[in-house]
Amino acid sequence: MALTRLALTYQDEREFIVSFQGEKVGKFRTDLVIEEQVIVELKAVEGRMPKVFESQVISYLKASGLNVGLLVNFGNRSCDVRRLMVSSPKPSALSCSGDSP
Repeated sequence: MALTRLALTYQDEREFIVSFQGEKVGKFRTDLVIEEQVIVELKAVEGRMPKVFESQVISYLKASGLNVGLLVNFGNRSCDVRRLMVSSPKPSALSCSGDSP
């Protein structure tokens, strides 16, 4: 993979466990996490990409504690890349870990 050639560490299909007040309430799986800093979601949607995919990445960022996400759409003639960012999450009862069961 190109990321390896660039000496970047990455995990594909990274699973995050979401907890609320110490109880597991769900999980989600990202397409890629690069350098433990950037979530990458890959799509193949023709035409305009629905806003729901941007919301998905923002939700992943907030739950994971990461600040930067890339939403990449390969569904059209040219590749569309959107960078999405959130400020550092505030401490709350909601937490997320990258540990898979």
